[in-house]
Amino acid sequence: MLCNSVKDLSKINKEEKKLIEEWKKTDFEEVNIESFLMPQRKIDIICNKISLLKGMLLVGSTSIGKSFMVLNRVKKNKVDFEYYKTHFAPT
Repeated sequence: MLCNSVKDLSKINKEEKKLIEEWKKTDFEEVNIESFLMPQRKIDIICNKISLLKGMLLVGSTSIGKSFMVLNRVKKNKVDFEYYKTHFAPT
């Protein structure tokens, strides 16, 4: 049974990677949400090759568009990227 779970997880990971690669090829979509303006500006700064900033943490409720906003800004800035999905929570 564990073997099937590992195979299933591997298949899901491959499908997710394929979807991300397809998404990377799509055009940038302008998103005008007021609460996104400051993070968007900071992401634009981070995407600049000469920036001293190399990353940031975004914290917020689930399903409000954080990942979409970050990936979309990176795409707007034409930066090659790898997508890693994770989360953290207090213990």
